[in-house]
Amino acid sequence: MTPRWAEFRARRALARILGPHARIGRSVLLRSRTHTRIWRFDVEGGVATVLKWKEPNARVEYEARHLRAINAVVDVRSPRLLGCEGAYLAQEFRVGRPFGSLRAELPYAEYRAQVFAVVRTLVAIHAARDLVLAAAAPRERMTRRALESRLRRARAEIEAEVGRVRGDGFAPPDARRAALSPACLETLVADLHAERPEAVLGHGDFHAGNLLVGEDAELIVLDWGRLSLATPWCDLAHPLLALQVPDRVAAVDHYLAAAQTRGLLLGLEPAQAQRLARSGMAYTLLIAARRSLRSGREARGARRGRDLGARLDAVSALVG
Repeated sequence: MTPRWAEFRARRALARILGPHARIGRSVLLRSRTHTRIWRFDVEGGVATVLKWKEPNARVEYEARHLRAINAVVDVRSPRLLGCEGAYLAQEFRVGRPFGSLRAELPYAEYRAQVFAVVRTLVAIHAARDLVLAAAAPRERMTRRALESRLRRARAEIEAEVGRVRGDGFAPPDARRAALSPACLETLVADLHAERPEAVLGHGDFHAGNLLVGEDAELIVLDWGRLSLATPWCDLAHPLLALQVPDRVAAVDHYLAAAQTRGLLLGLEPAQAQRLARSGMAYTLLIAARRSLRSGREARGARRGRDLGARLDAVSALVG
């Protein structure tokens, strides 16, 4: 499908969602991938709109159902759902600065305070489980079986890549091999699997690219397509990895205290929380390595080996 034809079909779908009286103006293509396209449309006399196209259609219906439920959570800011049709989902366009840009713009002490605010927002998402369960049916993505399958695939792809880059000066020492060992992966499964009674409401993709800082300095959370019942530690891993190592302990303690005031993780000791948070970071690094290799965004040659080695070193240090 050509870009022009795709935009024409998107414009017609948006007109059907917004109704016959909507006057749709200029569009800007924000993202284009094989199975996803996202446009921003100006609407005269109305709110600017983000229109997302996804295949298959079931993914759009799933995201729309859960975005509608999240819109009812008063202490979580999210784009307002406008409607969906077929493979198209329309939501209100929210103005804000990408959270990832703050790292370069702010002194570290101020950036650290912003990350702690992100942690508090994450607690609000995790605590909304019962409200969202009443309105929708999130999947369980972090069962033991699902985790084992995901980690086996990641291990196979990363080990294959290790074999390809060995000739570029990448000679993994024992610590890097340990990051892919069955014992390490079993530790991650044991720490991170979450069945329904203990699971929280997980965002599923809580990285800085899905966070905006609004004009009123409030945090806006985007992209609810991976919402599920899950362990809290994989969501928490993203803000933790944005901090310097000494500040991660304080951030985990901050998360645990805020979660327990909302009735989550009662009885969990701080030392246990620190260990589970380290496993969440290790899992996130392994999955990020796999996604980078699959997407081709990794560097080439010797740098590719160094980047992969750095991730495996970090995983080994976190789990070891």
